Amino acid sequence: MCCSVSNRWDALLPVSLPYSVVWYDETVPLGDEGFATKLREVATPCEAPDEWHYEHEEVVVYDEGGKMIKRTDGPLMPPILA
Repeated sequence: MCCSVSNRWDALLPVSLPYSVVWYDETVPLGDEGFATKLREVATPCEAPDEWHYEHEEVVVYDEGGKMIKRTDGPLMPPILA
């Protein structure tokens, strides 16, 4: 994983492509640096994972305005499109 950020919301948003894929570890406290990590930027939300491996983690796709476009929780939850 790359581009770990702490409280800098802007660092999670896309810069080069229309969407960013952000990984959240819900076992880490909210203000901690490892809570949110920008994985990569993608051209379409379809390029983000549709399933995730661990219940305490989730992957969220944001557009450049910070709107949640897609969310994928742990193995028991299907992806949710906003």
